[in-house]
Amino acid sequence: MRSPYRFPAIGLVLCLLLSDFSTSLAQTRGPDPRAALTALEARLAALERSKADSTQIEKLPAWLLGYSAIGWSQDLVDLAELDRARTGLKAILAGEASARIKALAVMWLTAGRDVRDLEALEALIDSQAPAGSFPSIHVTQIVQPSYPVSWNPKDLGSVALAGLSALTGQAFHDPAAYRAWRQKNPDLRTSCAYWQGLLPHARPELRQSWLDALRRDEPALYLRVLLMQPGAIDLGGQDEERLIGLVMETLGKAGLVALLAERTPWPEAAEPARHATFSAWIFDRAERFFQAEDVPTLLSIWERTDYGEQQPHARVALALATSRLSPAHARRVLTATLDRISYGQGPLLERLARLHCPDELASLRRWFFESRPGDRSGLRRAIFAGLAEAGPRALACLEPLVLDRRLGAEEPEVIEALANTCLRLHPGLRLPRRAEIHAKGTGPWAKRKMRWRAVTPADEKRALRARRDCLRRIRAWLRTARRP
Repeated sequence: MRSPYRFPAIGLVLCLLLSDFSTSLAQTRGPDPRAALTALEARLAALERSKADSTQIEKLPAWLLGYSAIGWSQDLVDLAELDRARTGLKAILAGEASARIKALAVMWLTAGRDVRDLEALEALIDSQAPAGSFPSIHVTQIVQPSYPVSWNPKDLGSVALAGLSALTGQAFHDPAAYRAWRQKNPDLRTSCAYWQGLLPHARPELRQSWLDALRRDEPALYLRVLLMQPGAIDLGGQDEERLIGLVMETLGKAGLVALLAERTPWPEAAEPARHATFSAWIFDRAERFFQAEDVPTLLSIWERTDYGEQQPHARVALALATSRLSPAHARRVLTATLDRISYGQGPLLERLARLHCPDELASLRRWFFESRPGDRSGLRRAIFAGLAEAGPRALACLEPLVLDRRLGAEEPEVIEALANTCLRLHPGLRLPRRAEIHAKGTGPWAKRKMRWRAVTPADEKRALRARRDCLRRIRAWLRTARRP
């Protein structure tokens, strides 16, 4: 019978709780789970000898099949059952059992994701004792009755190290890496890195309960966990309004400024990526944290803080925040920031076009025509988006940009953005429809293939003619349009 659990990813290990092992496990209610592990050891040996297919392997305990260094779900194990077996499992790890039995005990114990088990695993990470082979099911993208199975040898130390990776939410490639991380994070309950590694792999209800407890007992740590992330901030369903209030309640304006400008007191702020992500999140909501009288402080941060070439989003967010809070400084801050970053200028150009057209026509023209080819399309669309919000003043910028013969009709997204801008300024303008300026396969469904006909050279030529016609009509209108 085909299993209903199919995940289309190569190398994914399947998890399915069904087996006679579960029956023997249910009967093992005492403090020593050695009998259940011994039965599992014998079963694994029989499956490997018989070269069992994936339908048989899937009947093994889910914690054995779903075990990996980072990928983890507590649904792999019955937590109440594990709690009853925990003392016996730790006794096995500390005793004279074989490396095979100890490796199985590590996998079972680790599935509970409980930091109380760290010490029991730490004692094993240097062991090179062979622990035998373990099965992996390799799921292909084509649904099949069964999938390839490989048996991979492991040693006890690598199994224990993978278990520590799972317990802490980190990736350790050798014992030295684990010990270095552990030295920096002696108390995991107050470690930001620990919680950030742990939360993404927890069940939603468990994640929520942990975050609620952190917010109640350790509000500063709660904020660090959520806002000091190295990449995009994922609030995981937390109330943003409540979070903003907690930032001001915990840090106060002086503490927030110190964190933005001096990168204190939170230790994670010393890492450029985390500091930049946090700063951008604050600046995107600057009106909730700052008022007009705080503009000199923001200007000081803008002038003194170096976010590095790899973190332009923080500087962009700061410049936009300053321009919103202080229109008088907007022009200087926006134009200076454009030259301070190596990419990501689009939002700045959009705001510059919106607020300072036509005064900044020279700067807009330079970015419109002289930017790098790979960036040009996006920057041109940003400028047109800003001009669409500038009202009648936009005509003074549109005319020199659009009438310049360097602007061609090759880029459909640019022509679409230009058409949208012109229609905002003059709704009665007759232009080709969006579907006409983009090359798309047309016609009926292809027989038996159930997909649209691919774009042909004829489609490309048809769309190019429509874009040229669109540009021609816009240029004709601009030559006669009245400026304010």
